[in-house]
Amino acid sequence: MVATEDLLRIYFNEAEELLDTLLDDLDRLKEVLPDYDPDLINDIIRKFHTLKGNSYSVGYTKIGDIFHKLEDAFVGIRDGKFSISEKLVFDTSSILTKVKESIEILSATRESRDDIVDIDSSVLDISEDEKSSRKTLDAFQKDKIQKAENEKMNIKPQISKFREEIILKNPDNNLRKIIESFDDHEMMQIKKLADEGKTVLLSFVKFSMDEDFDLGAKQTMENIKKQGFEIVSIFSNVEGEHIVFNFIIVPTRENFDINLLQNIAKTYEIWREKKTAVASKVQAQKLSLRVGIEDVERIMNIIGDMVTAKNALQSSLTRVIETSKIVESDQRIRDSLDEITRRMKELQDIILEVRMVPISEILKGIVRDIETAATQTGKLVEIEQKWGNIEIDAEIARKIRNSLLHIARNAVAHGIENPEERIRVGKSPKGKIKLIAEKKGGYTIIQIVDDGKGIDPEKIIRKYLDWVKNFPEIGKRFGNTEDEFKKPDGSWIKEKIYEILFLPGFSTKDAADKSAGRGAGLDEVKKEIESLKGKVEISSEMGEGTSFTVKIPTAKIIVEVVIFLWKGKKYAIPLSSVIRSDVFYTENPVELTKRIQGRKVISVGGKEIPIVSIDEIVGGEKTEIKDNRFLVLILEGEGKNTEVGLIVEEILDIKDSVMKNFDEEMIKIRGISAIIEEIGSDGRKEIVPVIDVLKIPYLIS
Repeated sequence: MVATEDLLRIYFNEAEELLDTLLDDLDRLKEVLPDYDPDLINDIIRKFHTLKGNSYSVGYTKIGDIFHKLEDAFVGIRDGKFSISEKLVFDTSSILTKVKESIEILSATRESRDDIVDIDSSVLDISEDEKSSRKTLDAFQKDKIQKAENEKMNIKPQISKFREEIILKNPDNNLRKIIESFDDHEMMQIKKLADEGKTVLLSFVKFSMDEDFDLGAKQTMENIKKQGFEIVSIFSNVEGEHIVFNFIIVPTRENFDINLLQNIAKTYEIWREKKTAVASKVQAQKLSLRVGIEDVERIMNIIGDMVTAKNALQSSLTRVIETSKIVESDQRIRDSLDEITRRMKELQDIILEVRMVPISEILKGIVRDIETAATQTGKLVEIEQKWGNIEIDAEIARKIRNSLLHIARNAVAHGIENPEERIRVGKSPKGKIKLIAEKKGGYTIIQIVDDGKGIDPEKIIRKYLDWVKNFPEIGKRFGNTEDEFKKPDGSWIKEKIYEILFLPGFSTKDAADKSAGRGAGLDEVKKEIESLKGKVEISSEMGEGTSFTVKIPTAKIIVEVVIFLWKGKKYAIPLSSVIRSDVFYTENPVELTKRIQGRKVISVGGKEIPIVSIDEIVGGEKTEIKDNRFLVLILEGEGKNTEVGLIVEEILDIKDSVMKNFDEEMIKIRGISAIIEEIGSDGRKEIVPVIDVLKIPYLIS
């Protein structure tokens, strides 16, 4: 009973989408407790029911059992058997997050069984006290349940009428029996589809108990989907010596042929789409296409190759025009190249939109994980969220998710104090964690800030010196004595101490617990972020808290760059990092170069801007200005250096170019983050290094 590759792919796509919407539903539910919307509860039940059936159909019985238990819990709430609680919503969110992580692993490995899944769902078991809680609920909850029951009673006549309407339109005896066997919940699901203006079909297959009916049902599902239909729900029932699988399906395109299904399973059209403008609009809004990130990546690479080829063609044609007497066709050639450039830019923008996902998709998960970690450690945490409508590349989002989760858990485990300790030091018993995301230049910046106890340099050094005794090679690189981590005035060199936290295997915890302390995290965080050409920074003050800042470049294969010359060699820098360019004169008293703490600066508009050259970025050599006239690209900096000046000899071009990352060996080149390919004056391909903008402010600090 092994699900096919196509069936698993469909399952993983649908499960991911449903789990994301369920987690959002639970967030909404949590905000209004103890009040709740019965329609929202019913929608949650429907999604659990769908996920349960889909999971069983591909052989994931453990996951199916979890969704079954979740469905039962919320059906109990809907039916007034017990009250909804913040704990139940929290436990449900935690379980769904773990299920989502398990499904992601199964998706990556394409395992045909879910034996690896080990999720404790016993928190959903309803005790006898909870079952009888209906008798002891407060007046508000009683009123709430009564209201839900009244609404349920009001909907029953509508469901009955809808059931009769379907039977009258379809007098077939077999169909009538199936429709009559559906409970109110199943009929509500069909009615909802009909109300949305969709055509609803019912397919069913019957197997004897001696047959491999699981495999048969899976093959039927696969064949239905291949014909262009979406399976909304699966219901099964036993008829004597047979088991019957019923599939509620809707077409995914306007012109469908029901006869295509008759060879797969007996199929009835139980509701015909109402051809209204509203229905058409709803149908159009519902249609979507899920494309694998690897397919989008291939398209982007092809576009990148097209840009390189276009640049080469443009360079060659320019030389031909300059060396020939062609006049009339000059402008036509240039116009055609401009049109190609414009169309390719449009295509790039469309593909980039496909790749982008709201950053809220991963940060909402971080919020839930912080809540879980706080519960596990007995801490009180208030979460402040600030990220707006920022979007991030889907592949980057996937890669940084675990890194952000680790940082967030550290904020709870290492940062936020216990309520008693916070009260003792004069703080609110409830700690605060901020999640902030913003766009700056060509980068996405994500901060996780806590108001906890901060990082204690003395404690880290004490732990480190004891730990490093077993790793002499690390000691040689980082230091073996306390004095090596102090400035001449005796104060700590915080930046060097923070580097210790990223060493593999190092932890400040005496023992591991549920949330941290295994020494297997921050080193992986750093490697993951740096593999994306980004960086992670730490800032902390004792007693005030800690801030982790993750900076990652905007994921674009094609980037507009400034190509410039320095000592006869070409270099490039992303245009998004350049604020302006200016020519400066050393004899000009308004723009006079001078030194501050050994660093040359230029004074512009009352602001002193430190300057750096390629020599210093790539080779570590100090910047010298020999000519009285020099050209500076003023770049967007950070920290105390909000602007940085880069000295160049000449700006050669500003153009779209294909950004290519280094391989594992080349990535170690100082100050260089990527390369672009250019066509030189001789028509040959040139490799142009791209300056690592993130590193510049730290070379001049």
